[in-house]
Amino acid sequence: MAHFGNLLTVPYTFKVDYTIGKMNSIDIDTTPISLEKLTVEGADGFNPKFIENVISPLLQTSTQSIGDLVKDGNKVMQQLRFLGNFRDVKLLFDLDTESKPKFDEFNNALTNITGTIHLHPLPKSNIRIKNVHNDAYNYINASYSNNNVFGSGENLTINSMYNFRTLSQNLNIYFSKPTINTSLRLFGDFNSIKTNDTIYQSTNQNSSSLQFGLIKQKYCKHSGALATLTGGFNIVNRNIHDVDDSANDEVKIYAGGSLKNSIFLNILSTNMKFLTSSGFKLPMNGFSVGVNNEVSGIASLIDASSHSEDQFYKLNVNLDYVKSFLGNGLTFSSNFKFGSILNFNALNGGTIHFQDKFYPIVSGNETPIMPLKSVGAGSFLSYNFGVYTKAGLIDINNPIRLYYSINGCTTSNEISKIGELKNLNDWKHGLDVGLVYNKGENSARLSWKQSLDSDKPGKFGFEVDIAGDL
Repeated sequence: MAHFGNLLTVPYTFKVDYTIGKMNSIDIDTTPISLEKLTVEGADGFNPKFIENVISPLLQTSTQSIGDLVKDGNKVMQQLRFLGNFRDVKLLFDLDTESKPKFDEFNNALTNITGTIHLHPLPKSNIRIKNVHNDAYNYINASYSNNNVFGSGENLTINSMYNFRTLSQNLNIYFSKPTINTSLRLFGDFNSIKTNDTIYQSTNQNSSSLQFGLIKQKYCKHSGALATLTGGFNIVNRNIHDVDDSANDEVKIYAGGSLKNSIFLNILSTNMKFLTSSGFKLPMNGFSVGVNNEVSGIASLIDASSHSEDQFYKLNVNLDYVKSFLGNGLTFSSNFKFGSILNFNALNGGTIHFQDKFYPIVSGNETPIMPLKSVGAGSFLSYNFGVYTKAGLIDINNPIRLYYSINGCTTSNEISKIGELKNLNDWKHGLDVGLVYNKGENSARLSWKQSLDSDKPGKFGFEVDIAGDL
């Protein structure tokens, strides 16, 4: 999946300031104006031609009033925000007292205006090292990112990961480039994974994938949400080796190599607000809606005589809602997830690769929840209700919270028709209680997890993520 690089990931607010100096006394809707000068500060490192294209609504406008100028300014602000390269963007208009008086075609005096765009850029590039340790994993991640590779807002991110406990490896290379309309980007995402996960009833799984397509973003004023639409093509080459003799047939059938071609369309809309000190990690208020769609086996679907690929439609829905009270001292959170795979070729014995299935987790269970005698779930439904409270005498603005949550999940196999979703009726539930600290890329969690479907005692766990820039 694409990591979005420097893509805008949270809703934003901005204001065009035209109330500077003596402009308060001007009727912004009727006073004819002339924009004499527009200055851009903080765009060092960008191609001048690219910046000129971004701010062109102000340069090429036939504006007749301050109000019209502000509308064009809003368009420019959005374009600069969607680049994702700046910590802050401001546009200020003021009276121009130095230019000579000008008149329109009817000999009416124009009010001369100057404009200044103040950009506060984020660091262009960085190298980050991150170590994650918990009961199941101990891995190190090294990443390099550059959010302005060629001077036009191009993003390049390279991630590599090595898990010391499972000996798994991952390499990801992501590149995106904005078009003239910066809310639309072209992207490519290459991923290579080598794992040794026994849940797949084999000891050697390798895969390489390439995604490419378009990303479109839009800010919705009425809901205050940022919508992100991602669509394109996905090619995956998989190799499964050293399959266990006792493995399920659904694993054995994919021993060796296999190829998947699919198209995808993902939608994410969010207006989530976060505790400022957490670095966009601890949600306080808002909602998030995500819908992922994938259709695999396009060639086989077009040519009925071809059965070389799995043929399915995969849907994954994720809903989050968070609400805080008492000055963010008490936060309620809820999450619902649903996923299902519709097997187009089930009647002809078609199967679904186990790496395309779902592996939902319920607190207190050491392995993912899946149907009996299956590897992975073809369909699932899950919930998580949580409460976050201030941790004792610690300042409420610190990103430390006590939390209490109950979660659950039910699973079934992939379906060949919608009616088969009624098999989602065998629920597993769990409790998760603890203390969490979240601040940017650094986090720590002390937890106690208990399955509500087992007499086994609960288990304490500790997880720490430590990251640093070089």
